[in-house]
Amino acid sequence: MSDESQDNDTEMDNLNGEAIERVEMDYLVFTFSAVMTLSNVNTSSHRTYIPGYINPRNRNFNHGECVMFRFENELWEVGIVYCNGLPRFSAGWNKFVKDNQISLNETVEFNMVEEEDELVFEIGFPGRN
Repeated sequence: MSDESQDNDTEMDNLNGEAIERVEMDYLVFTFSAVMTLSNVNTSSHRTYIPGYINPRNRNFNHGECVMFRFENELWEVGIVYCNGLPRFSAGWNKFVKDNQISLNETVEFNMVEEEDELVFEIGFPGRN
């Protein structure tokens, strides 16, 4: 296997204790999960923060930036805003919660995939069958 192939297949576990970074064919993947609290699912507020170790390649998230959520071949556009210096999901979050019937104490897994300039969070629900 060439050094270049090995570099593309490198996997680093436990990046900063929680994130997993896999470099595969110029893709970066960062994963985090969140247990939904009342403020995440009550649709009057949306306080799902993005951990500080989750950042697009070579930059930070931009206030007002939109990302895509993908779950079961459907897409939702979700905005990002900064609150107290931390990025969190905003516009579009409540629709995503409602459409997917996310409930209090449910765990949601977010896998940020970056390909060129597009950010997509592939969503998982580990507690669902």
